[in-house]
Amino acid sequence: MSLHVRRLPLLVGALTLVLVAAAAAPAAATHSEQSPPEPEPSATLDLLGQYEIDLAGHTTDVWALGNYAYLGAFHNPICSLDLTGVRVIDISDPTSPTLAAFIPSSPGSRNNDVKAASLHTSSWSGDILVRTNEQCGAPFLPRLQSNGLSGNSGRGGIDIFDVTDPTNPHALKQNFLPKANGIHNTYIWEDGDGGAYLLAVDDVAFDDVIVIDITKPQSPKEIARTGQADWPSDIAAEVEGPSVFLHDVWVQQVDGQFIAYLSYWDAGLVLLDVTDPANPVFLGDSVYPNPDLSGLPPEGNGHVAVPNADGSLVIFGDEDQAKFAAFMSSTIDGAAGTNKIGTALFGPEPLANFPEPGNVVAVADAFGCDTGDFAPAPDGPADVVLIERGACFFSTKAANAQAAGYDAYLVFNDAARGDGITNMSSGTADVITIPGIFIGNTLGNSMRDAITNSLTVTVDGVFGSEDGEGFMRVLDVTDQANIVQVGTYATERTLPPENALAMGTRDAHNVVVDGDLAYWAWYYEGIRVVDFSDCDAGDGFGGCTPVEIAHWGGGAEPPDTFWGVYVHELPSGEKVVLGSGRNHGLYIFATP
Repeated sequence: MSLHVRRLPLLVGALTLVLVAAAAAPAAATHSEQSPPEPEPSATLDLLGQYEIDLAGHTTDVWALGNYAYLGAFHNPICSLDLTGVRVIDISDPTSPTLAAFIPSSPGSRNNDVKAASLHTSSWSGDILVRTNEQCGAPFLPRLQSNGLSGNSGRGGIDIFDVTDPTNPHALKQNFLPKANGIHNTYIWEDGDGGAYLLAVDDVAFDDVIVIDITKPQSPKEIARTGQADWPSDIAAEVEGPSVFLHDVWVQQVDGQFIAYLSYWDAGLVLLDVTDPANPVFLGDSVYPNPDLSGLPPEGNGHVAVPNADGSLVIFGDEDQAKFAAFMSSTIDGAAGTNKIGTALFGPEPLANFPEPGNVVAVADAFGCDTGDFAPAPDGPADVVLIERGACFFSTKAANAQAAGYDAYLVFNDAARGDGITNMSSGTADVITIPGIFIGNTLGNSMRDAITNSLTVTVDGVFGSEDGEGFMRVLDVTDQANIVQVGTYATERTLPPENALAMGTRDAHNVVVDGDLAYWAWYYEGIRVVDFSDCDAGDGFGGCTPVEIAHWGGGAEPPDTFWGVYVHELPSGEKVVLGSGRNHGLYIFATP
């Protein structure tokens, strides 16, 4: 059964989940050395109108077509059918939006993502709305299934509605997909030859990229599935954490080629050629630069990616909601480095109890699953043993290291999972009295090679540090096989020290691009409009400095927290910015 943990990361406490950097990471710099200068205050967006819904944090995405906006919502823990669904809002007069229709969710399902498009295909002409279904609320009961489904009684898949008359939407196809896992995000495009397609994100399966033919939207057909297993194996070695899955998608035609832009969480940006939609082809993926804006190794969490008009640049955002992370400083044959680590969730708390310095003096044979895999610890202070992941529980490895007399242990990831990091949980009743740390495969192999060659390896310190939340990146994708980060932007409360004290989530969420402007829904930081016209493809890392030119909300006590944003030109010719406020519904702003 193909399952992986995903979607809507929770606000986790310090060190709940940490991610790894490359083994040769430089020592951590101070925040003052790496943080950007304090930005000048930007202009305030002009709020034209608002359609208020009191949903207490449950408004989701927003899209628009013609004179209507489409607003998603859910309701936890009940998932009430009176509240959960899609609201069709007439925005022809931006100063006085009104409700035109309401499409309730199916029982036990929530509609996270909404997309609307005019289709003119060989089989159909009109306007459609596509909404995603994810399980929620009291009606669903977890259960194991052998058929690859997500294990909930609420509906998964997608629903397609005819909204040619937005005031009277009617279903064309509901609960579509042969394997109806929850679907998180979609994107619609036409090929110019009478065909229309949709890319969908499967919440559960490892082949989580789904291509659907919607040329005849009332009879959609799944025509392709792909995912990490179909792409080059070195992606796993380049990830910044344990979670490699698709989160959001976008498709755009560039020089006759249809390119899918995949936000692949800890693996960064992945590009696919979907010119032949039934046969997606891998083009390239990004690598997170190290160190990050915080001066520490990056966390990954690639959440959203949207290209500019000519496809030379991609605006990419991380949804990192953990304000803190754990790190280890070590020295291998005189070369010092700092890396993100995972910690054992059993035994002594590692950050407070790991010996410093600790001499890594031995490598366990095999996987450390038997007491005979460990040579007795030598006499001396702070002896640490290195163990490879696999074949048995983490707590079994720890118990065997403890029995052999070691003061602490390191577990390094296997080759298949590369440099991904996880926190280690116990699978046995063993009482563990020594601390343990989890590290990536690259660092573990470097340590193992050094120890095998009688070179000195030490753990010089382990510590927790503020590293802030997710922010905007500008990626040069002109060479699809060599994606380069050329610029970054973070709001005033995204990074330390302000981030640690700021209420709520302060990381980048959804974005759309209009010209050289990136429009962000930045959770508690409000709506942010960032000018990246300074960024030219080919500049290299640090080659440009995006600048915020306008905002709404944010501050120490923000009036709302924003999930989605969309820039839309009304039939009247007026261009507006739509924001989905999680607490109070739809906001309509004038463009800056």
